Amino acid sequence: MIPLLLVVSVIIIVSLIGGLGGFFWWRQRNQARALTHYNNGVSYLQAGEYPKAIEAFTTALQWQRTLVDARYGLGLTYLQQQQYPAGIAMLEAVVKERPANAVAYYNLGRAYIHVGKLEEARQALETALRLNPEIKETHFNLARVSQEQGELERAKIHCRNALKLDGNYTRAKEYLHLLNGVRKTEPIDPEVIYQALKNFNHNDTEFLIKL
Repeated sequence: MIPLLLVVSVIIIVSLIGGLGGFFWWRQRNQARALTHYNNGVSYLQAGEYPKAIEAFTTALQWQRTLVDARYGLGLTYLQQQQYPAGIAMLEAVVKERPANAVAYYNLGRAYIHVGKLEEARQALETALRLNPEIKETHFNLARVSQEQGELERAKIHCRNALKLDGNYTRAKEYLHLLNGVRKTEPIDPEVIYQALKNFNHNDTEFLIKL
């Protein structure tokens, strides 16, 4: 006759194995659903359907709260909707989890620019530059920040560095031309800056989705 203790032990072991199997199945199912919604969000974002993108990325995070790519996509979408505080909150969380990602820091930096947090923008952009000095838009936006902080010569240097990476970078050319035409004692007319920057290129690095 099989001892009762052995029978109970076998039952417990089988139950544990079954429970673990169920847990892993449940987790894999949630991850698969999260990934589906994330991919939908990327498609919506690239198509300019921002409300749908926000819904898709949010749903992805509901299925998998640790999906950093969905948080990043949601942050970019908020920026496109000019919901800058919400976008900043998402991107700040992303760079904490992906501290070596230059593009995430770049996007965080330009978000800070939009809300007037110039020192925070400088720090984020300089981090992006340290991680990857080959992103021309990082140099260009550092030029914007430097000019706003009254550092005209530094702004020119950043523009020139952007043009070293891409000699046909029209925005940097136009901005450097404006900077070269201004004396140190004369501030640049904000309307002139706006006209130089308003034509936004949707193929620029700032629209990269993948981390």
